[in-house]
Amino acid sequence: TREGNTVTRQTEDYRITCRYEADPYGVFTRNDSFQNVSDKPLDVQCLRSRFVFDGGEYEVYTQFNTWQNESSGAWQKLNTAVTATGGSSRTCQDAVPFLALWNLQENRGVAFHLLPNATWQMSATRAGLSGKYAVTVVELGILNYNFDVTLAPGETLELPQILCYEFTNKTDMDCWKLHNYMHTHYPRRQMPVIYDTWMYCFDHISCENVIAQIAPAAELGVEYFFIDAGWFGKGKNWTKSVGDWEENTVTGFQGHMIDVAEAVRAAGMKFGIWLEPERANPLSDSVRNHP
Repeated sequence: TREGNTVTRQTEDYRITCRYEADPYGVFTRNDSFQNVSDKPLDVQCLRSRFVFDGGEYEVYTQFNTWQNESSGAWQKLNTAVTATGGSSRTCQDAVPFLALWNLQENRGVAFHLLPNATWQMSATRAGLSGKYAVTVVELGILNYNFDVTLAPGETLELPQILCYEFTNKTDMDCWKLHNYMHTHYPRRQMPVIYDTWMYCFDHISCENVIAQIAPAAELGVEYFFIDAGWFGKGKNWTKSVGDWEENTVTGFQGHMIDVAEAVRAAGMKFGIWLEPERANPLSDSVRNHP
């Protein structure tokens, strides 16, 4: 059933609701939900949003993304299926939740942005149909692998939000539409000026070389003086302690970070340290004590 910009499908057990709207620049937002309307628990092991396009003459754009090799994208001919997944809490690790579909016959495409609330999956699949040459199906949503959720009666599961829009420029995919959408919905905030010690000598920090940077940073107008990796750990290989977040007494500031912090504040700046709360090394005390 359709009512305004809401499409609903309901069975005896569940209700699927798709809500969508378009902004003046042609950017569509789609929000799907899945609700258990039965009187018993309902197991869900696959849940994604679907778009169907006529024909099979398409190219697909995806991006690979990893440390120091970010946003490496390419087009490829869609012959059977193209899939991109993000399998960890780092939503842009290995792949980016962005996919574009280009119609080779009409020279126009559709860009899809997924805003993950879980590990995610995006795919474009060519499927043959009786009486037709083919259709192309784009699916976006929660990754199937290890996905097993039991919904109580009346409970609703929200899928990741999707932004999509048509484009005719294959180089930048009409990214101005996304920019206008973001500026309209998320007005720019005035961000503070931040200095990060990683840009000086990576993780090779000491009280002496960091304190020597404080006065020049303050003179330049820095508001937040930020200590990156190298301040924590139990020895020279701090990566083994990722997840513990305790000051290193062997390297780095050698237990004197408070002195650096006080010098930063005395210069009129705020003091910050780098943390990675979504990550823990298997050798860390945190993992060993709380497996």
